[in-house]
Amino acid sequence: MLSSFQLRKLILGYYRWDTTKDGIVRSSDFEEVGRRVANNLGVEASSGQYESILNGYRGVWDAYWKGLDTDGDNAVTLQEVLSAAEGAFQTTDVAASEEFAKQINMRLVSALDADGNGEIRMKEYTAFVGALGVNEDDAAKAFNKLDRNGSGVLLADEIAMSWAYYYASDDLTDPSNWFYGEF
Repeated sequence: MLSSFQLRKLILGYYRWDTTKDGIVRSSDFEEVGRRVANNLGVEASSGQYESILNGYRGVWDAYWKGLDTDGDNAVTLQEVLSAAEGAFQTTDVAASEEFAKQINMRLVSALDADGNGEIRMKEYTAFVGALGVNEDDAAKAFNKLDRNGSGVLLADEIAMSWAYYYASDDLTDPSNWFYGEF
């Protein structure tokens, strides 16, 4: 059973992705986030990098969200997300869950890594959460929480696990709670 804290985070995460604010998340919301991220980074719409960023966000939809669409209507409701989360958080095999999270969340890492260097820098993270409605100051606070070793970058495994723990953790002090900005 989801705790009230997990439920709160799931709802916040869900509505972050709902760019149209109509209560439904669709693949077009992910494309819109990709466009916003590219614009936040100053990437030209005609460039290969722009298309790569959009493809990254399309990949996040395909790898994770599309599978939550249980009725096949190409839209994900909050209820579909919550039902999937109830089932997902019942697992007791932590190692398998972490490995799955890393694999699936690498799509998000690819989308966030706008310059393709294998690291998520503050600028890339800020562009991402800014596209989801987080202001720059809150994005900086969140990045510093997620950057547990203070290196100034988030590596692929760090960001993949932070995204997984954001949803799964019931620990109020876990830095992953900051994944979508100040919580």
